Amino acid sequence: EKIDDWQIERFQQSIQDDKISFTIQTNHSEKYSMLSDMRAHILRRDNNYQFIVTINSKNYGCYLDNT
Repeated sequence: EKIDDWQIERFQQSIQDDKISFTIQTNHSEKYSMLSDMRAHILRRDNNYQFIVTINSKNYGCYLDNT
């Protein structure tokens, strides 16, 4: 799903057999819901936002595109 001008959007990504969901709010705060052994964060690089999930010391990433 695309993020439209930081409107409240929901993004879901399945990694292996686990579902990860999070909500980006208009105040740029992030809320995550995932298994306790996962770690996630959002990076900003050159005006592109990337969602990174770490599972067992391996990183999985996907870009969040607002165009």
